[in-house]
Amino acid sequence: MTVRLLAERPLVFDLPAFVDASAREALTAALAVPRLLDAGLDVRYGATGRTAEVPPAFHPALAEIARRIEVLVGLPLAIPLSFRVRHAAPGDAHPPHLDAYEVPGARLLATVMIYLDTAACTGGATAFPDAVPPLRLEPTPGRAVVWFNYGPDGRPDPSTNHLLERVEAGHRLTMNTFVYAAPDASPAPDGLAARAAARTSPASADGTAEGAAAPPELVCVDDTAAPASAAALERACRALGVRFRHVFAREVDPRTWPLEPGTMLYCVSTTAAAERVERLLWQPGVATFHRSPEGPFSVSVDPNRRFALEGLPVPRSVTPSPAWAGELPGLVDGLGGLPVVVKAGGGEGGVGTLRADSLPALTSLLDLLWAQGGAPTIMSFVPDAVHLRLVVVGDRVVTAYRNPLRPDDFRSAPSAEPADYDVEVDAEVAALAVRATHLTGHDFGGVDVLLHPSGRAYLLEANSPCYFPQAESFGKADVARAMVEALLARR
Repeated sequence: MTVRLLAERPLVFDLPAFVDASAREALTAALAVPRLLDAGLDVRYGATGRTAEVPPAFHPALAEIARRIEVLVGLPLAIPLSFRVRHAAPGDAHPPHLDAYEVPGARLLATVMIYLDTAACTGGATAFPDAVPPLRLEPTPGRAVVWFNYGPDGRPDPSTNHLLERVEAGHRLTMNTFVYAAPDASPAPDGLAARAAARTSPASADGTAEGAAAPPELVCVDDTAAPASAAALERACRALGVRFRHVFAREVDPRTWPLEPGTMLYCVSTTAAAERVERLLWQPGVATFHRSPEGPFSVSVDPNRRFALEGLPVPRSVTPSPAWAGELPGLVDGLGGLPVVVKAGGGEGGVGTLRADSLPALTSLLDLLWAQGGAPTIMSFVPDAVHLRLVVVGDRVVTAYRNPLRPDDFRSAPSAEPADYDVEVDAEVAALAVRATHLTGHDFGGVDVLLHPSGRAYLLEANSPCYFPQAESFGKADVARAMVEALLARR
């Protein structure tokens, strides 16, 4: 069996003919999505492809490959091998990330990727942009690639940062297996792990001199397929000499240990999976934007009610139950009359924000939302107002921009006009945004404010995390750098 050394940093080995044609044909048929579903396996659909965790016992060829991998790598396994099967179709891609995970007593020391079927695949290469020199692996049937995720110093090797380039045409079937072993495990003398252990270098895996302090690290938890926020943070980290690690929530081993104190942690997504991983990785001493000593375990319940109790200027609102359906005229009068805004919740970009211009429209709309189990809020409508989004980092507003009204709509949307990102904010409005962000329990957030022609400001909501890249694309603010600098100060 031919084994070629492709790169020293990271340490990558190539096996051009690891799986023969007959085994590839059998596995391509056995691992088809309908077959996986028929077997009761969980197939996940997303922008990175269709994936499933498949045990070696699923097929005899898998069991044989698992046995060969164990011998090839030459490490005593802390966790039995499993195969992550990925079907990638046109449009699928996977953003940059590291395979650096730890569980009690073991680390993900090596990753093995096997290309089974590339059916006229265009694109879909595996790229290591931080390798020295940069490395790009074309999807070739039968090929296996092995890389080691930790450097000689025992720390995650940032040069293993890798991605799946967008598949432009055809189909790409791969399967990965992850070799977990104890950090002090003794490798077999004829295995690839022995060659990894024999590495010597005048510098550590992150490029610092031996004995020098490791650079700070920011771990970014993501659960999206278009992580523009994460990309902006990675750029800022590079500029500030900070290591960046992109973690994808649905791929994190649930047995992973918390991060080391002094690490920085930020979750760019609001999904339940991302929030679960943020809590999994956090412990006291890990720097976040949470103001509470309990970090992500602190929960802010009903922040808008909190704003009102603290005397912040919020539009009048009421959340009636179906028992109050007959009292809607009086409730509307108390809000200042029609029209009113109905907040159904559960959406982004204005989805779930509705307007009722008559009592019949309001009544029928509430009936629908109540029937669906919702608890809609009715809010005063503020006419002729300018919608501002203010981005808060720590105790200051780092940028503010206008969101103009959409055509034929009462709701606003982010602008692509640079002039809308050149906004001078009154000191009182800025202080309102900072106060609102802090009341949600965060030191970073996006705050929505309505400015009425009378000069009065109305606080709509404060969100953390919030989407900020458009402020960098069209404006002059470097929000990501301000965020990383604030987290560095928190360390």
